[in-house]
Amino acid sequence: MHNVLSVTVALFLLAGFPASAAVKQPVSECPKKLADCPNDGCSTEHAVDGGLNGRKNITDGDDEAHGLAEPINLQAIKDLPNPQDFAMGDSREELQGIGEGKKVSPG
Repeated sequence: MHNVLSVTVALFLLAGFPASAAVKQPVSECPKKLADCPNDGCSTEHAVDGGLNGRKNITDGDDEAHGLAEPINLQAIKDLPNPQDFAMGDSREELQGIGEGKKVSPG
């Protein structure tokens, strides 16, 4: 286990992985075991942002997981601006401009 817990601003912004994430519609049944779940998620109740779910599955082997994380405190996260024009499935450009994908750690 890592000595420092790293989190990404993306999780706090409900951001996605690809530049344009696919909106996945509800399915009739999701896998019973977590190991069988698709990386881009699924739901039987509502649409999901596959890109956001992909962001939650970043591992140590991914390029963006390397390098130093910038310390950030909870107030700094709360002070991040809300996106003005983003809708689930849109391009992530606006979110990236306000910090999506930035590697951070609690500080």
